[in-house]
Amino acid sequence: MRLIYFDGSGNFGDELNRVLWPRLVPDLFDEGDCAGFLGIGTIIGMPTPDCDRLHIFSSGVGYNNLSEWNVARRIWCVRGPLTARLLATGADSVLTDGAILTPWVVAADAAPPTTAAIGVMPHWESLHYPGWSEACDLAGFQLISPIGEPENVVRVLRQTRLLITESLHGAIIADSYDIPWIPMRTSRNFSVFKWMDWCLSMHVSLAAVMVPPPSPGSLLRFGRLPTGAWGDRITFSPDDAMAEFNTRVDAARIRPVTAPLHRRALGHMRSALTRSGYAETLLRMSGAYRPERTAAYLAQIARTEPVLSREALRSSLRDQMRERLRELSNVTVREPTA
Repeated sequence: MRLIYFDGSGNFGDELNRVLWPRLVPDLFDEGDCAGFLGIGTIIGMPTPDCDRLHIFSSGVGYNNLSEWNVARRIWCVRGPLTARLLATGADSVLTDGAILTPWVVAADAAPPTTAAIGVMPHWESLHYPGWSEACDLAGFQLISPIGEPENVVRVLRQTRLLITESLHGAIIADSYDIPWIPMRTSRNFSVFKWMDWCLSMHVSLAAVMVPPPSPGSLLRFGRLPTGAWGDRITFSPDDAMAEFNTRVDAARIRPVTAPLHRRALGHMRSALTRSGYAETLLRMSGAYRPERTAAYLAQIARTEPVLSREALRSSLRDQMRERLRELSNVTVREPTA
């Protein structure tokens, strides 16, 4: 079958698919087949035009409307209970994100965590905007880019004793290697739904700290956080996650041309200001968003209580996932279950 994942971003969480699955089940994949394997990522519901049937293995919902997703598929396991709810599958379909298997195949020879290193992993799109390297240097922390070869990213991450992360797969990999982590949010580019989906699968709560970014570009691109103040640690519920998902899907359904004229005009004006860099320059000159400020908040966060799932649960989930992967590899993939 074909290995399908979100390609093109360079995000190590997505790229992990091409490292992990071929090593675990090397005889499973054939790019000439019309069956698709959906593994790690928020990819359930995305277009898969070259496949007439899908095998869902630890994937999640989060960005796509499922109302028109009618491709034949077999669900082996999903990322979390919120995904299972939207797919109307049973509780037995819920395991966790497939990246939990990473310690079996990646960076087995990496150095153990040190007592000094604190890592910071922004969202991969946050790194399109400057200031993160300076902020981490000022705080005395290590910036870990989520963009790069998965094995390299994992090896660097493993040498930390604590990870402050805006990247979901930063948290997943840290947790898999028994490294405590703290989630942060710097803009609206933080999916509460997919974070909550995974956190519920690991029996941990989701409480993310609001951190001002070191430059205002990401706020202009994605928008400011809707509530709270910088430094607040906001706890989310499953209802919050479902509400965010519904809002995201509803917004995607509405075409800009249907919006009132004055709203379209304001939107065009905002886009023009963003593209010109004028708005970012004004915000930067105000001093509200600068590396020094971000560094102070990062240092503050590092002193708060981190998150870590139970080792016994991780071990159990890995064993269950390995067994289902074995079952999948033994089926005739040319006979899908609709």
